[in-house]
Amino acid sequence: DASNDCTVIGSPCLTVAHAVSQSSAGDTINIAAGVYPANLTIEINLGINGAGIDATFLDGSAVQAPVVHTWAGTTVNIANLTIRNGYSSGSGGGIYSQGALVLAQVRVAHNTALGGGGGIAANNSLSMINSSVSANWAMDVGGGIHLAFGATHTLTNVTVNGNSAGSGAGGIHLQGA
Repeated sequence: DASNDCTVIGSPCLTVAHAVSQSSAGDTINIAAGVYPANLTIEINLGINGAGIDATFLDGSAVQAPVVHTWAGTTVNIANLTIRNGYSSGSGGGIYSQGALVLAQVRVAHNTALGGGGGIAANNSLSMINSSVSANWAMDVGGGIHLAFGATHTLTNVTVNGNSAGSGAGGIHLQGA
């Protein structure tokens, strides 16, 4: 339903973007299994929880925007889903994060960026656990992940494979290192 406030289980939001627009800081959006077109801009502290890494897909449909873009000053937690088919003319085809980002049981795959970070571009802290970043491409550096220097980044049980970049660091690039 495109007009509701997304609070009634029997009447869910029509799109994930509408759910994000109806959210307040600190909310968690629960997404059922399925494929959802998504080019989300998140301006508040928010949680997004899917039904499983092989069940819930946020699909950028190769539109010229990251699948997920988080603003500076936010903390965004994403869990139990796949982010795929994003395209950015800048950085971060799958995820462009300017705030703190936590990913748990998330797959980031088949995304493209003309700048750095085909899969993920993190300009602030990035924490990943039990996740994977694969088959992403960046024209610049960090085909899989492009990390800002000076921020804290923690990757635990994360697989980074099959990514490529035109200027180097196909897997992970730490800016300034």
